[in-house]
Amino acid sequence: MVVLALFKPDIGKMIAKQDINGLIKALQYGDNAVRRRAAEALGKIKDIRTVGPLIHALKDKNGAVRASAAWALGKRRIARAVEPLIHALEDKNDTVRASAAWALGEINDAQAVEPLIQVLEDEDKAVRRRAAEALGEINDARAVEPLIQTLREEDEDLRQSVAEALIKLGTPAVEQLIQALEDEDEAVRHGAAWAIEEIKEAEAFENMKSALKAQELKAKARTKEAFGEELKAADDAQWYNRGLDLHELGRLDEAIEYYDKALELNPNNYQALNRKGIALDELGRYNEAIKCYDKTLELNPGDDRAWNNKGLALKHLGKPEEAIECYDKALELKTEEGSTWNNKGVALHELGRYNEAIRCYDKALGINPLDDYAKYNRELCLEYLEQD
Repeated sequence: MVVLALFKPDIGKMIAKQDINGLIKALQYGDNAVRRRAAEALGKIKDIRTVGPLIHALKDKNGAVRASAAWALGKRRIARAVEPLIHALEDKNDTVRASAAWALGEINDAQAVEPLIQVLEDEDKAVRRRAAEALGEINDARAVEPLIQTLREEDEDLRQSVAEALIKLGTPAVEQLIQALEDEDEAVRHGAAWAIEEIKEAEAFENMKSALKAQELKAKARTKEAFGEELKAADDAQWYNRGLDLHELGRLDEAIEYYDKALELNPNNYQALNRKGIALDELGRYNEAIKCYDKTLELNPGDDRAWNNKGLALKHLGKPEEAIECYDKALELKTEEGSTWNNKGVALHELGRYNEAIRCYDKALGINPLDDYAKYNRELCLEYLEQD
């Protein structure tokens, strides 16, 4: 039952004080926006007390609240939430289904594989994309054939997500991908060929890494022709590029080591600094990431990507106003960057400035009408406006 109260809860203060009990109570408040913000806030707090209320919020009367609860459970990677999230895949609201699919990918439980395979046929293409991405994260061979069949879809962004999922599945997908090279559908053949090539490159890199570790142990005893010695002689660009490869494989800590080696050789390599910041951000080390972006901008003040990335880190720290300042800097440097407009919209959205957020999403969609993230965020924003 929704609770009515004389005074509207101040979610910002509750977040600052880590007032878990207050946020849980706010999930029952009569205002939809308050319940939605409370759910999002609880998704960032690691406390067992939040789990039950968030699972219960998946049944909230408001779609935006249900979507935020699904997001929060995925952010927390709550195993107990797998079954409720599977039920949420059948929600009447597209946004809720997409959030539930994403969350199941984050939790990474094989129990979700078959339900997510069914969602590959959802009527909404954004939901289908999230399902494909989730199946790639879970990395279960049962998903290979259904994903290959989904390569027949007309939507290019969906096909891209499917191909990337197949690449994550790796070697277990290769045999069926080879068979798909003879498929009558050109899109299937093309997607299969690209996935096979990417898998081969990833495997070659892994083999190289294994050899590299073995060679480095013997580096002092080897001649300059040995691989370990060649790597010692490598310039910063080579270390940086190997860091990028590791980053792409999701091996963030190792990628950071390679970026650091590149920076030892060339402290002015602002690209390595920027990429190191991204890896740190993905690890949740936001303050360290910001330091990297600041150093990047000292070396290259016109780097719009570093301004955008710094904005993301500040947003993750719960500082949307400062994030917006960074996005504005980035947009001064590169106006036609849809992702920055989208990110600014998200920050404005968090501040409850929905009309301004929608204008940002419109800018992003003007640059790329197929931007599913901007579409999704815009629809969510419109839903909040209708409730206020």
